[in-house]
Amino acid sequence: MRARVEAALVAALLGCAGGWALGARADVAGGTAGLPPPSRLSLAKVTTLDDPTFARDRVRGGLFFPDAASDAVGFGIFFLQPYDPARIPVLFVHGMAGSPLDFRKAVAALDLACEQPWVFSYPTGLRLPVVARVLASQLGALHDRLRPARVLVVAHSMGGLVARAAILDLAAAGRADFVAGLVTISTPYGGQVAAGLGARQVPGLVPAWTDLAPGSAFLTSLRTPLPARLAFDLLFSYGSHGYGSRGADRHFWDMARWFSLATVEDSNDGVVTLDSELQPWAQDQAAHLYGYDADHTSILVLPEALARLARLLADACPRVPGAR
Repeated sequence: MRARVEAALVAALLGCAGGWALGARADVAGGTAGLPPPSRLSLAKVTTLDDPTFARDRVRGGLFFPDAASDAVGFGIFFLQPYDPARIPVLFVHGMAGSPLDFRKAVAALDLACEQPWVFSYPTGLRLPVVARVLASQLGALHDRLRPARVLVVAHSMGGLVARAAILDLAAAGRADFVAGLVTISTPYGGQVAAGLGARQVPGLVPAWTDLAPGSAFLTSLRTPLPARLAFDLLFSYGSHGYGSRGADRHFWDMARWFSLATVEDSNDGVVTLDSELQPWAQDQAAHLYGYDADHTSILVLPEALARLARLLADACPRVPGAR
């Protein structure tokens, strides 16, 4: 049975990649590409969520051919409004096969009297340590340039792993003091079984799967505690009865949801198991945990979850010098 399921996974994965030439990214098939040159990155571009860079139809290229697609899907921190030193930046980091569009409702719910939205866009198939180093580098550069008193980070799914790794990179360099909080949503701290099988059965198809595999060196490294002054809150989802919030790559998410349910007996949100979301070490380090009867993506539009997120972000506003 297991062999049949894994064979079906391979067929589904190759179907998701259909229309793209597998040889197009042979140079990064091993997943060990280093940091991209600055010319491939965006930093502090002011735009909107309607920017074609964030369009859903570009997501698949960023997943399966991330090196070739980095220009098309955007790679870097974008501002959704001109920078205002009197308001605290809230940086949103999307997950696998996602885009900043996933946060449209969360961005709309911000208190613009004291908060301003930033988004980090990236090709989601890249090795996660590489993405995290880019994020850490850009956050450090923006802090040097703009000197925000605080930055808050909100991350969904795999984006929570990227954000945590970036903050740990900054902390290792003694530069994380300005990151005041991290809120992760439906993040697979224990990895994803389907990603591990994909990395084993179709090596190099999606380099990020190596890091998402349960027990990977990357996941193990994330257990390092965050800076003591940083508030870490964890939102998790446990429903698997619908995932209409994502209009991105429906084929990919159909496959991921089916495969997760077909291979694990644990409770899950349709994509990630509850055990992965609620790793003991992550629970121990979180200031608060909030669970919602939503699936892996519908949590991003669930009114109760959005209201909780708004309250968590609002807690930081009074501490920002000059906030209106």
